[in-house]
Amino acid sequence: MSDYMAAEIWIGGKVPASVAPELCAVIASQCVATEWGDAHFAPESPQDLLDACKDTSGVALLWLCDDQARWGEFDALETFLREHGISYKRRSDGRYEYDAELIEYRPERDVVATTTNAEGEPIIPVSKLAAVDAVLDSAQQARSRSEMLAALQAAQQLLREQLPPNVPPLEPFSIVDDTE
Repeated sequence: MSDYMAAEIWIGGKVPASVAPELCAVIASQCVATEWGDAHFAPESPQDLLDACKDTSGVALLWLCDDQARWGEFDALETFLREHGISYKRRSDGRYEYDAELIEYRPERDVVATTTNAEGEPIIPVSKLAAVDAVLDSAQQARSRSEMLAALQAAQQLLREQLPPNVPPLEPFSIVDDTE
């Protein structure tokens, strides 16, 4: 049995014109909308995709949503985007025992999955930060400047291991000739 939760996806970057018709078909099959609670978006042409783009912080992105996405994912669409090297960012609400999450994909790196709060801000469990706190305590107890510096560097390294990786922002959504 599946659980259904709200999810939204932003698609950006250059989409080859030869891939656009298949992207339209995959989007239509996902039963997504261009506004919460709207009718399903079934683009039939590359122009339909471009017309559906929204300005997001000064960048035109293709934004799609579904308030009842299976497992909070767009499985077929996300698979298609990764197979064709098309960048995206998906955010899913939490529900019951499932945490909210942010999934980001860029062709030049692996998928980055981050647990988030309801506003989409990354969260780090307190248990993972306890080690950082312990090392900072040891820095305060250090007998020499070099011991303190080593402890601070260790604390910083532990903290950086817990932070989500930086993912470059999405580039504007565009459809380009296959030669680009």
